[in-house]
Amino acid sequence: MQLNINLLPWRERQRQMQIRRFLLILFVVSVVAVFSIAGVSRYLQSQLDIQQGRVDQLTSWDSKLGQQQAQLSALEKEIEELNSEFAALRSLDSRRYLTALLVSLLPSVLPNDIYLEQIHTTGRQVRLHGNASSTEQLSMLLAQLERTPIAESVAMQSVLHHQSQSQQNYQVFTLTFELVEPEYD
Repeated sequence: MQLNINLLPWRERQRQMQIRRFLLILFVVSVVAVFSIAGVSRYLQSQLDIQQGRVDQLTSWDSKLGQQQAQLSALEKEIEELNSEFAALRSLDSRRYLTALLVSLLPSVLPNDIYLEQIHTTGRQVRLHGNASSTEQLSMLLAQLERTPIAESVAMQSVLHHQSQSQQNYQVFTLTFELVEPEYD
């Protein structure tokens, strides 16, 4: 005898259960995927926002540093100009001091019968051009200049003997020396 068993409804129910299970799993996986994609998207967007904030901050720092560098360059240029002006003022002041030093030195070393016609100064170098009534007075002038601590490298450049219309002899001389600032203790 042959049994006639109908297994189709059972298979049909099992197939529908599998389809429902598959659809349920597909739905759950889809929901999880959508939420995962949304979460990853939100995370990446937050990272992009953070990076954009950092880029904006770096850009602002860069512009501030650029402005500060421009200000620094302007200040350095101004400092250089002021230093050059100070150097010029120091040079003028030292020349003024040397002139005052020379004017205070000459009366103390010039003998009575020596007359200066010209005084030239170039930096610390001094050139005197004048007349003397005798060679002894020129020797006395040289000796006094060599003894003073503020004159060095004293040298007689030329001595010319002349006779005036009144038959008096005189010497025309050119003398050079270098001024030295006195050392103060």
